[in-house]
Amino acid sequence: MVSPIKPIMVSVGLISLVNSQVLVAANNDWIKGVAVDGLVEVQAGYTNDYYDKDSSSLVLGTASLGFTGQVNEWSTVRLAFLYKDSVPLRMDETHITLGNLNKFPVYVKAGRTYLPFGRYQTQFITDAITYSAASTMAEIGQLGFEAGGAYGLAYIYGGRTQDDTNDTLDHYGASLGFSQESDSMTIDVGVDYISDFGDVGTDADAASTWGILPVISTVGSWDNYEYVAGIVGRASFSFGPVFFNGEYMTALDAFKPEFLAFGSEGAEPKIWYAELGLNFKIAQRDFTFGAGYAASEEALAMDLPKERYTVGMSLGIVDNTTLYLEYRVDNDYEVSDGGTGEDAQAASLKVAVTF
Repeated sequence: MVSPIKPIMVSVGLISLVNSQVLVAANNDWIKGVAVDGLVEVQAGYTNDYYDKDSSSLVLGTASLGFTGQVNEWSTVRLAFLYKDSVPLRMDETHITLGNLNKFPVYVKAGRTYLPFGRYQTQFITDAITYSAASTMAEIGQLGFEAGGAYGLAYIYGGRTQDDTNDTLDHYGASLGFSQESDSMTIDVGVDYISDFGDVGTDADAASTWGILPVISTVGSWDNYEYVAGIVGRASFSFGPVFFNGEYMTALDAFKPEFLAFGSEGAEPKIWYAELGLNFKIAQRDFTFGAGYAASEEALAMDLPKERYTVGMSLGIVDNTTLYLEYRVDNDYEVSDGGTGEDAQAASLKVAVTF
């Protein structure tokens, strides 16, 4: 297990470099191209689970620190560290991008990053249900383009699932979409594809996770495993004060039941969510109110609810500091499907500071 002390020391050292007057005085050319960003979220919550057990907590939910360096007009590097949901501090997105979209529409990215399979946009405290299912960190090579609002990319990576005895770069994916922004409207629609839906969720928040295949430890090997492709359709838009975020994610075939089952059959998971709300100002402060619905099919083994209802609000209390409040109800799968057939409730309060 990697000690969290080393990344902390690296972060402190980088901050010290950024603020060193001696270094800047000696040679400040490179420092002008470095942008620092960060996020700290403190969250309090109450839950009543499917078994009618109550719990409450006050936790540091997320802390992140990132550096983006514009080395020259054709080369950018990203280095970031993340603490999330009690998982020890670790290196997060760290990659190199070669390209200049102001001069040429094609770029190349390589390094550690989140796979472009889903966007998971939400205005609520709780992560989008598709994030819980599929957020995936990997070391990838990516080729992409952006031109006239259209964008697309293709990527390869090693992955953790295997359908043969060879350890090769045989996982891949692609995305295609369109985005546009004006003073009164924004829109982003797209579709994402991945060669093995069984590999999503790997290393989303912890390096030890196996993605959506929770029974792989009991299966013991990848013998007889076959890749099952997945696809996401997504849309986000705002028009005046109204906003909408939505995503539909599905495997394109059923898994073999020994790897991911629903009842006695192989599961073919489907997961989606939609949220609608308003953004406006109260006493010159940004205020958001929204409601959302999420659901899944054949995803009991992925520890997802059958249905989820959410209402929430946020208020910008001072610059770069936002207060969030949320109430959520989850409905479990029926007993006949292997669930409890019960409901769970959760109420959360969060303060987030960004810089």
